[in-house]
Order: sequence, then structure tokens, then C-alpha cells
Amino acid sequence: MIENQTVNLPYFDQLFGEIAQGHTEVIKAFGLHIHWGYWQNPALADGSIDDFASAAENLTTRVCDAGGAADGQSILDCDCGFGGTIASLSDRFHHLQLTGVNIDPRQLARAREQVQPRNHNHIEFVEGDACQLNFADNSFNMKYENIPTESLLDILLYRWQQTLQPFNVSQIAGNKVFNDLIAAYSTPGRYYHTLKHILHVLITIDNLQTYVKDLSTVQLAAWFHDIIYDTQAKNNEERSAEYTCKLLSILGLTANNIAHITRLIINTKYHQAAADDFDSQVLLDADLAILATDSIQYQEYVNAIRQEYAWVPQADYIAGRKQILERFLQRQRIYFTPLMLEAAEQSARANLIAEIKILDKG
Repeated sequence: MIENQTVNLPYFDQLFGEIAQGHTEVIKAFGLHIHWGYWQNPALADGSIDDFASAAENLTTRVCDAGGAADGQSILDCDCGFGGTIASLSDRFHHLQLTGVNIDPRQLARAREQVQPRNHNHIEFVEGDACQLNFADNSFNMKYENIPTESLLDILLYRWQQTLQPFNVSQIAGNKVFNDLIAAYSTPGRYYHTLKHILHVLITIDNLQTYVKDLSTVQLAAWFHDIIYDTQAKNNEERSAEYTCKLLSILGLTANNIAHITRLIINTKYHQAAADDFDSQVLLDADLAILATDSIQYQEYVNAIRQEYAWVPQADYIAGRKQILERFLQRQRIYFTPLMLEAAEQSARANLIAEIKILDKG
């Protein structure tokens, strides 16, 4: 038990009581994963315990893939529950350092009892407050937090449905395209250009929405702007725009809306916008907001980009990366909108300069 702290978890009190009484359905549904589930096609959910357990595992897989989990990483799972996410990662990947943290020693005891390392992985369950961790900075490649009612996919689905409201899209068509988006941003090889990036862009657009002319189309452009991402290709934006045109046609959007959205996507290629193109300015500022984050987040971004270009030899990567960073620094301003210019410009430039200094050391 954590010193001077009382843990009051009535939900788990009831859950442990039912597990102790041997309630097989409760054990099957919540004995490993204690979050809800994900169904690629909710219409096919049959309401059975087996189906729910499968959906819970499916949600775990989706979230971990969206976060870029890969062999050899150190991963922290906050609020690890009964160890379901740790077990899933251990089953699917190799040579991981897996750490689960929980404030409740009962949950940790069950996790230690039923989760054993596989595939040359190392697993440790630690009692502690996730808000007051004693781990050194940059100890982990990825950090996951199990939030049962607000998983990454839950948040994104809600935002997707809100974005589509002005367009009167059918639920079937909307779900189909949403699943295509999830699949695209969860493909192997993505470490930064993932669903988390999309969420970050959307949140930044929220903060900049007073500058836009057509908020819904800017939001849709954000959803689709990196749907095609191949680090060995030079036409990702064009291919993303082309694929977006196809998917937006499925949604039944007008030709004018589709043309506006695809133009916004094309503008992310060079991150340039005309003085009166306020919609592009907001999208580009949101896309580049990562440049102005704190040093730890910025380093995580830098590491993720390097992973996406792992196929490039180090010397070539340094030269190419420096060229991109210096090109941004040579601009009169990185950000277009008044808010980002005032709040983020100085931090972004400091981060770029610091990264160049690191790159110069080889």
C-alpha cells in the first residue's frame, strides 16, 4: 500500500468479490481485461461473453498498434489492471521491457499471478501512483493508459461522428470510412504519423477554429492528410488526396467540398499557404504544433520520425533531416495564425536549433 494514501475502489471491491465466488462469466469478461471492447462491425456483436472477451482483446491490440508498439521497446502501462495489456504485448512482440503500474495491490497480485513473460520479454508490476512516478525521464518508448470509457478509439470515433454531422452522412458509410482510417493509421512502420498524431492535430484545430472559414472541411482534411504515408515515396500528399477523394465520394460529399479538402491536403506537402488561405493556415499550424512542444515530447517525436526512416543510413538521415529543419528556420515565420505565432514560434525555433546541434554531433 502506498504510504499515507487510502485506495477506495468500490468497483473493484465488487469485481474481486464475484471473482472470489467463481462467477465464470465475470472472470471470462473481466478477469484479464477490465476495459470495454472494439468491434470492427458493431452490427455483428452477438452479446455473448466470448464475443465481448474477444472484443476487449481487439481493443487492446488496436490501441497498442496505434501507439506504434514494436519489438525491443520499453513500454509503461499506467493503471495496468489485471495485466491484460501487458499479456497481449508479451504474446505479440519480442524483447520488450514491460512495466505495469497500479495503485491497488490486489490488482497487481492478480496480474503477477496470471501474466507470465513470453518471447524473451521482461515483465515487472509496480505499485504506485501513476501521477507520481519515480522513473527517470525517457525510460520508456511508449506509455499507455487504460481509460475504460475514453480509449483512443472511443475519442476518435466520437470526433469522427461530430465531424460528419454537417454533411448528413449515413451511419453505414461513416463507419466504413472510419474503419479505413483506423486501418491506414495503424499500419506497421508508423511511429509518429499515427492515430495519436491525428488526435493531436484535431485538438489543435479546436484551439485555432476562430481563424477558419470552414471548420468541418479543415477537420476532414486533418483526418485524411496522412492516410497514405510511405517514407520511401515522394508523392504521399498527392496519393493521400487521391485516396481521400475516393473515400469522401463514399460519404456522399459534394464535388466542391471534396476539392477544398483535397487542396488542403496537397498544401501539407510544403507547408505553405497564401495570405488569405485561412483554412490551410490553420491545418498547417496544427500539423506543425509538435515542433513547439516541451523538450521531452519533442525528443519523443524526433525518435519516432527516425524510426519511420530506419531504412536510411545515419549519415544520409542527418543530412536530410538538417536540411528540413534549416528550411523551417529560414522562414520569416513557421506559424501562420496569430495565436501560434505568439505562443509557439519561439519554442519551435528553439527545438529545431537544439536538434540541429545534436545532429551535428553525429
